[in-house]
Amino acid sequence: MLRLLPGFGIILLGACVGLVDVDVTATDTGETNGTGGETGAATEPTGGTTGPVCAGSSGETTCPASCVEVLGEMPGAADGEYTLYVDGDAGRPWQAWCADMHGTPAEYLLLSLTGPGYNYSEYVQGAGQASVTPVRTTYSRVRIDPHDLLVDVGDKTFSSSSGQLMHGDTLVTSMPYGAAMDCVTTYSMSGRGNIDLRGTPFTASTDQFFVDGYAAEGMVASDPKGQVIDLYAGGACGYILPEEFPDVVAPFNEWGDFYLQLEYAPPVSP
Repeated sequence: MLRLLPGFGIILLGACVGLVDVDVTATDTGETNGTGGETGAATEPTGGTTGPVCAGSSGETTCPASCVEVLGEMPGAADGEYTLYVDGDAGRPWQAWCADMHGTPAEYLLLSLTGPGYNYSEYVQGAGQASVTPVRTTYSRVRIDPHDLLVDVGDKTFSSSSGQLMHGDTLVTSMPYGAAMDCVTTYSMSGRGNIDLRGTPFTASTDQFFVDGYAAEGMVASDPKGQVIDLYAGGACGYILPEEFPDVVAPFNEWGDFYLQLEYAPPVSP
């Protein structure tokens, strides 16, 4: 079930095996950790931008759209920050981190707001479980396909994780980007996640998120621009993901692929 509350930017989702329920809960875009304490302040990436000069105008397709194209124009270019252009359009630039330039170049979106409370995914368990340490993975850059603007939610090259817990016989130590999960009780929503695209020219639609699991419930709250998305989900067990995957048993650790769709939407000048 999916429902948007006009004016609030909140979508409520419910999913379960045999049962569906929806709960209305409002929250701000701040983040609290698994023990209820608010954490962290934002940090911003440092370093200069390099790359081939793009001498074009909006609508032209003469600019590098990928790290491979940068390498073609700058043989021997090192890993680092470069300006890329969606579809090679000079009017649609974005800042990318090009990795593995001496091997198989890959693009990463630089997230301007990083650190505790920004761009994280979390899995929380109930107090009766063998381990009650929430698993949280925080991202500073995310792998992105520069052509279709899909984010690989499972790529953790530029991330850090804390906590660990047992999910059945599996040790969980990390979570994919753009997800939240808990195994607490029916229709609980103590799992948290955050996507914060401020400082980039990208947005994400809340329509792409789905809740699944047993007696599961979830909620998506977004700012009006679609750049800050807060995720809430849980159940016994329940999770929210940026794609519909019925009967996914383990959306953690190495799970993930190019599932989160971004859209290019640069700020409008006054």
